[in-house]
Amino acid sequence: MAFEFDTRYYKCKLIKIQDTNILRVNIKCVGGVCLENRKIRFYGVIMPKWRSKDPDVKKSADLCMEEIKKFLVVGEEYILKIYGNDILYFDVFPEKLQGKSLNQYLLKNGFALNHYIKDLL
Repeated sequence: MAFEFDTRYYKCKLIKIQDTNILRVNIKCVGGVCLENRKIRFYGVIMPKWRSKDPDVKKSADLCMEEIKKFLVVGEEYILKIYGNDILYFDVFPEKLQGKSLNQYLLKNGFALNHYIKDLL
């Protein structure tokens, strides 16, 4: 069954940083419903794969992962803006960025590239 989401803000608890572009989270929804251990992807950006075997890609991904870990900590709660149905894409707003999106921060500082997702716009 696919869960339908409007573009809304949700609280989530970070379970795992799986790759530079994938997180595992528990999402708190309306009415106390919780979607547990959901795989979500950064919205609108692409980043080098952390699990790559190519040394140059791995080096770039390591830098990107270090930057992500400055803002996201496993076990902490964050506000997400979620897009999508079966595949969930997100913007995340860590407190350290004072209401700004980590996605945009990574893009602006060269850790990610812009990625147009036509199905979600």
